[in-house]
Amino acid sequence: MARNTGLLVGLSSGAVFQAFLRVRERLGDVTYLLIFPDDIYKYVSIISRFVNSA
Repeated sequence: MARNTGLLVGLSSGAVFQAFLRVRERLGDVTYLLIFPDDIYKYVSIISRFVNSA
């Protein structure tokens, strides 16, 4: 999602967004409210370890 929307969210939030896309296909373009349950910051240490080990 970061590449397409600029939102730094975690895996659960990505699943919420994918479900939203499916719902929007069925129900059309109306107003939606998405609640993202996580953010990317808990993954920062994992990402930095991966980058530093390369």
